[in-house]
Amino acid sequence: LSYDLSSNKLYTISAQSKKVVSAVNQPVNIYALMQTGSESTTIENLLENYRKLAPDYIKVTVVDPVQNPTFANQFTQESLSTNSVIVTNGDGSRYRIIDQSDMYELYDFVRLTAFKSFIGEQKLTNAISFVTAEEVKNAYFLTGHQEASSSNLSYLTDYIEGENLVVDDISVTDIDKLKKGDILIVAAPKSDLSEDERVALKAFLE
Repeated sequence: LSYDLSSNKLYTISAQSKKVVSAVNQPVNIYALMQTGSESTTIENLLENYRKLAPDYIKVTVVDPVQNPTFANQFTQESLSTNSVIVTNGDGSRYRIIDQSDMYELYDFVRLTAFKSFIGEQKLTNAISFVTAEEVKNAYFLTGHQEASSSNLSYLTDYIEGENLVVDDISVTDIDKLKKGDILIVAAPKSDLSEDERVALKAFLE
């Protein structure tokens, strides 16, 4: 028996997250990249609470990035912060990476007050929902016309990924790769599309 005595209920999982986790019926692997001596108690407790909700399916493994520096390379070539988390399905074919920095939102009200809000639960629940979904769709950002890219619109990208979509960039020449149900985002292009490109886009929309 345990109680959450933190002031903002950091270790209490919401009803919505419990609903998502209780529906899990396949293996989910959660890898916590934690350097010995620099572990985040907040993230450790969060992961343990998720494991307890579905002990038959959710497995949490701590990986020390100092002792195993290449572990994350199988998922990304980007450098991840200590205490980042990688969530995968059973065979690792679908995964989501949650960098520690993405588990906090920084609020700044006209530069008068700034504080961090922990959103690790939201990120982890979305990741589990994504890797266990029966089917996922794609959301593509069009490139080639000086559009805003997915990396420039991180808040939009986070929202889209939270809806269990895979976010990527795509050029007009690859429009034929789009499948029914996929989303194409043309974010503030600074140059016009050619006639051939407009025809290709029209064909996709039809």
